[in-house]
Amino acid sequence: MKAKTILFCLLLILGKDERLPAQNWQAMPGGNLNDNVSAIFDDGTYRWVSGNFTQAGAVGAYHVVRHDGHSWLATDSLPSEARCFVKYNNEIYACGQFIVGNTWYGLMKWNGAKFIPFLHVSPGNGIYDAVVHQGKLIVAGSINTINGMPACGIAQFDGINWSAVTFFVGAPAGTCKFVYALLSDGNRLYIGGGFQQINSQVIKFAGYLESGIWYGTNFPPYVAQVFGQNVYKIIKYDGDIYAIGLTEGDGTTDCPSILRYDSLQASWQCVGGGVSMQMKTAAVSCGKLYVGGLGIAPYPQVTAGAPLHGIGSYDGSSGGSSAGSWSDKTGNLVGGMYQVLCAGQNDTLYAGGNFNQAIDGSIADYMAYTVSCPPITLPVEMSSFDCRFDSYNSAINLSWRTLSEVNSSYFDVSVSFDGVDYAHYMRVAAAGNSSEPHAYSAVYEPDKNGILYIRLSEFDRDGELKGNWECVVSIKIKENYEDNYNGKNITVFDIHGTIVARGQFPLSLLHLPTGLYCVRVADENSFLRFVIQ
Repeated sequence: MKAKTILFCLLLILGKDERLPAQNWQAMPGGNLNDNVSAIFDDGTYRWVSGNFTQAGAVGAYHVVRHDGHSWLATDSLPSEARCFVKYNNEIYACGQFIVGNTWYGLMKWNGAKFIPFLHVSPGNGIYDAVVHQGKLIVAGSINTINGMPACGIAQFDGINWSAVTFFVGAPAGTCKFVYALLSDGNRLYIGGGFQQINSQVIKFAGYLESGIWYGTNFPPYVAQVFGQNVYKIIKYDGDIYAIGLTEGDGTTDCPSILRYDSLQASWQCVGGGVSMQMKTAAVSCGKLYVGGLGIAPYPQVTAGAPLHGIGSYDGSSGGSSAGSWSDKTGNLVGGMYQVLCAGQNDTLYAGGNFNQAIDGSIADYMAYTVSCPPITLPVEMSSFDCRFDSYNSAINLSWRTLSEVNSSYFDVSVSFDGVDYAHYMRVAAAGNSSEPHAYSAVYEPDKNGILYIRLSEFDRDGELKGNWECVVSIKIKENYEDNYNGKNITVFDIHGTIVARGQFPLSLLHLPTGLYCVRVADENSFLRFVIQ
């Protein structure tokens, strides 16, 4: 049998989902998959799943499929399995190593009907992780070029153009190294991988970018051996940063597999003594840190000797390196590798990987779910909250949808340009009590460019705040040329530099054919480009 990479994904979704009322591990409604799972992502409506499978229940699914809580939905196809999904500007992207024809791509973009190639990379390169940071899409992996431009480990997309985040992420010998992990906390961008240097600074295995400057969070000397010179996952738990690696150490001296960064002492510390397992992933749910790795009992186990059968939970906090304890979460789900954890919204834990175990009379092949916390009935069950900038009208269109509402009074919309100080913008009346879906919308007209943070707050009829939802939008307001140039003399050139029109603005250009043109305003040195279609 051909060897293949076995991947795992656990997705945590905070909130209530009565469509998946699980207590123990359960098979997914709609049937099983026929091969391993590499990524799971929740966009508020669907669970996007990728892997080496070709079938999901009765649905043909070539490396990608969606789940709506009841059944599988056909979702075109991907050239190969994805390493991750990300949502940016309300659009879904799949990251990985994709070959279309003879061309390599690191990202595929969902256009509503199918996935299309989006980011070209060098042969053999790929994208391993992606996050949204300060209004930009950040991608990382094994990349030397992006769309033909030099890059090394990390790149960014502002909605229009791609660029390298830093010139060099690699080793002192001048070799670019892989970046496996990304984390954004809004202010800092954390990265983890197999690098030893960022630009000219010695920064090993993990670092962060803040206000355009790279800072190091170097590991102790022994970590080069423990992690195999790789950090595969970075996650924030209880206010601290945790790094996940890969080792088969004994957990007695090297704190294998997981470390916590103590920002006060500027040092890495053990987490409950470490975990003696091949671990590559983590996620947070119900006040616990969940980790995933190789699931073969009685190995792996934590240092205290308690067995962890592939998925474990940690109840520690920032109270110290030895605080907290590990416990097994896999239960009756065994037999494979669990390798990626993804965070979402409703206390439902999704596990994917390479396993097939009879659970409560059913067979859970390659993907299963369980509830990590007792379900809590919320005043508003939010289905989605989207913010989209309309560049033509220089306005932001807000839309949100609820599945049910209990004792809801109104929604408050507030805005901020720094993500700290919010100003009230408007109030929208809520449905009150309803078991039916309701759609809401609002329009915000910004008066300046920048990154805008939008917060949607729900209040009940007693005036109590019951929930917050946030989104971030990049604003670039269109210049009002009519006001700026009205009455001024202008000259219009075609792409060959030939004058094709001249006169006072506004000037009729109806006689010109379609194409690209430049305009020069009298007494100004700048040129404006425009297209006639």
